Amino acid sequence: MSEVTTSEATSSSSGKKRKTESTPPDTYMCSLCGVAGHWIQQCPQKTGSRKKKKKPSNHVPVAGVDPSAEDIDRARELQKIKAPNCFCPGGQASRLKKVKKSTQGGEHSRAIGKYFFFCAKQKDDSTKCRFARPVEDEITPKKQRLCTFFAKNKSCKKGNKCMFSHDVDAFLPDAPVTTTPKTKE
Repeated sequence: MSEVTTSEATSSSSGKKRKTESTPPDTYMCSLCGVAGHWIQQCPQKTGSRKKKKKPSNHVPVAGVDPSAEDIDRARELQKIKAPNCFCPGGQASRLKKVKKSTQGGEHSRAIGKYFFFCAKQKDDSTKCRFARPVEDEITPKKQRLCTFFAKNKSCKKGNKCMFSHDVDAFLPDAPVTTTPKTKE
């Protein structure tokens, strides 16, 4: 009376086991339609995919913790930027991520809250490079960014051929910063 429900057959081309359909026992009734002769998985009344309905959220957004609508819109715009390749062999595309904490600068780091492109490999991957580039570097043209070598050393070995700006005055804040000299007591 009992019949084997599924039989396993090996495919000659792939060597993988696949399940073949069979008929259920005469006493089996499909619980969806109430008709005998087929399993519930092969029921003609079964819909293709049953999507779970999302329950309405009772979450109240908290300012400073949850992203605002402007933050979400900005992140969507930034995701449209072509990601630069990282330094890993093969140069795979980097991933966009917002910095939430910094191991280098601590809680006062100027990188916190800004978007960066990082190496796309997993955190525990030993071949992961240290690629980290601010999104602003991809948005603004190089001529509108200050040459870091010129800013630090007041000179650049590329001179006029440098692709970055050497106009330090244009990047200084409008109000001059006054510092009081420290005196020893």
